[in-house]
Amino acid sequence: MDVYVCVDKEFLQTDVCKKIVNWIFECRKNSFSKAGIESSFAFTPLR
Repeated sequence: MDVYVCVDKEFLQTDVCKKIVNWIFECRKNSFSKAGIESSFAFTPLR
């Protein structure tokens, strides 16, 4: 399974966008771990 997130560069600088993207990848991590799958790459949360 691949997860892609496309975000406008200007929107990416906002706190709302950073929280949404972090939430998406946190959900991915939780879903994968429940299924016993490890992601092929780690996501570093946006700050």
